[in-house]
Amino acid sequence: MQAKVMLISDLNEFELISILSKVLDQGHASWGASDMNHLDLAIANGDDAAAWTPNSNYEVFTMDTCVENVHFKSEFSSWHDIGWKALASNISDIASMGAQPLYGLVTLGLPPTVNVQDLKEMYQGFADISEEYQMMMVGGDIVKSENVFISISLIGGASQSPLTRSRAKVGDSIILTGPVGSSKGGLLLSQQGLNSYNEHQTVLINKHCKPYPHVAQGLVLSNISNACAMDVSDGIFSDLTKLCESSDCGAIIDSESIPVDPELIKCFPDDFLKIAMSGGEDYVLLATVPANQTENLKQDINVSIIGEITPKDQGITVVAADGSKYDHNDFLGWDHFR
Repeated sequence: MQAKVMLISDLNEFELISILSKVLDQGHASWGASDMNHLDLAIANGDDAAAWTPNSNYEVFTMDTCVENVHFKSEFSSWHDIGWKALASNISDIASMGAQPLYGLVTLGLPPTVNVQDLKEMYQGFADISEEYQMMMVGGDIVKSENVFISISLIGGASQSPLTRSRAKVGDSIILTGPVGSSKGGLLLSQQGLNSYNEHQTVLINKHCKPYPHVAQGLVLSNISNACAMDVSDGIFSDLTKLCESSDCGAIIDSESIPVDPELIKCFPDDFLKIAMSGGEDYVLLATVPANQTENLKQDINVSIIGEITPKDQGITVVAADGSKYDHNDFLGWDHFR
């Protein structure tokens, strides 16, 4: 006899909170979160509010929201991966500031027809990525909604002055801390709805569903004077445009230097560059550093030098191997309202 599926409508609010809190508590206990020196939680999940003792020079705060059928579809991702990725987008913002993620809060908007087991899997995703990055989810809220939404607030700590996107200077080298385009490649493959995927396609789909933000790389960059950074969430060209606007500068990019996974080239041999330049959610870091610092940086982390900061009046140029310039419209990234 098949077990009855438990829906949110079968529980009251506090029963649901208790079930989900246990998933997080067990996850935190499994890796000894309470024994971590950088985590000093004084009042844990379950009270009216969480409280902790700050032990860093700077506190960094971010928040992000994911809405079903806008940012994710459960037909393309497991609920575990939906939870992982929702928190990953916030962790990546903290990483781009050169900080360590510490404490998170989540607000869920849920229709009463949601399966409770799906939510437990999503919270296991929160717990697993929290272990990966040595942070804790310490509370939140649940409200009734017509569509599922996940809104996460995250606190990070930094020992150095936080990185910003407004410090780029003419002559600085532009770098990426990892390959780009794989997440969008995975999304495009998922949308094809194939019955099975080969090994190259599976790599891209996994990178779309379960990204790993570059926290360690951000911490290294924070030790470089006059470094500038942001995460690649909306696509290189789109994010570089934001960085240049904040720093009042231009940029020239060598398309041949853009790092891409070989699987992206194999799956999209004709379009991989366009995908790499416009695809978001890779959650690597786009940064600028003084040119004389790049060799030292390469001793600590893997980076690709993809271009140089130029005067503002030169705009942003992407150069092909033959010296021609690409049309910017080929590389437009994610925009909620377009």
